[in-house]
Amino acid sequence: MIPNICHIYGPFYLNNYGLCIFVGILAFTFFGMRNWLRRRFISADSFIGVITWGTLVGIAGGRILYLLTHTSDIQGLWDIIALWDGGLSLLGAVVAIAIFVPLYLKAINVPVWPVLDLAGVYTPLLIGISRFGCFFAGCCYGKPSSLPWAITYLNPDCLAPLGIPLHPAQIYSALTLISLFFIIRFVFQPILRKPGQLFGLCLVFIGAERSLMEFVRDDLERLNSFITVPQAIGLSIVGTGVIILIYSTFFSKAKHYSYEPI
Repeated sequence: MIPNICHIYGPFYLNNYGLCIFVGILAFTFFGMRNWLRRRFISADSFIGVITWGTLVGIAGGRILYLLTHTSDIQGLWDIIALWDGGLSLLGAVVAIAIFVPLYLKAINVPVWPVLDLAGVYTPLLIGISRFGCFFAGCCYGKPSSLPWAITYLNPDCLAPLGIPLHPAQIYSALTLISLFFIIRFVFQPILRKPGQLFGLCLVFIGAERSLMEFVRDDLERLNSFITVPQAIGLSIVGTGVIILIYSTFFSKAKHYSYEPI
């Protein structure tokens, strides 16, 4: 795999990882703008503002979780701030954005649950596209494998071990998340009409995917012999999603949505 597309200046490169994240954000924005939840509950300008600030917060959260799970990579302050060398946890970005966005929506007087439901529909698509960037960069790599579709990295700029056939864990994750997007958008959005249900379902799916994917990944430091930090966070996200689903389904008195096909 080739992580860098071209050299810009000094330590800065145009790389496939950043490009895939950018494409994921564009897809999230484009399809989100067209969804009836966006049209009914938040203006286009406010929606762009949420995405802009959410992206910045997500980068910060993604960097923090990456550093927490790769402490051996930190030799000094430069290693903490050197984003151009790679190192973002998409799970950390999701957690940071999930905390920030409700507070931001409250501040601009926009209904929280409808916008979170909107994000719940398209977040798996965004993360799934971004995972292809992980594949090109060699981060989030899988365990050694003898399967015929195993991937061997040879480019010294990649973050994965070189010359060893590995599970393409990034591709597993990307395809799973994109499939989850289609399931949420075309199966569950038409039938889940209570505010909060789509967001809760998204959290359950994302947390479960991340926790299960740890069984084929081999790039993370562990809390102990049984669990990694992202796996523990993923299980916590599943629990949070279940609580939101139960509350929104059985206890919330919010007005039900009237679904619109487009």
